[in-house]
Amino acid sequence: MLKIVSISLHMGTDVVRENFLLVMVVVAITMAICSMAYEAVVRVAPWMVGKKKVKE
Repeated sequence: MLKIVSISLHMGTDVVRENFLLVMVVVAITMAICSMAYEAVVRVAPWMVGKKKVKE
């Protein structure tokens, strides 16, 4: 994620790592992607995260 942000901003990864605001943006984007992936896995294959399938 850090590399994608650095390429889109035309900066080096070291510059992005040193800027606190940019690091927080990278963390927020990463958490959003992980959250969406978790929800998708829970819906499709809940056994992958140790949950049982709930009957609706």
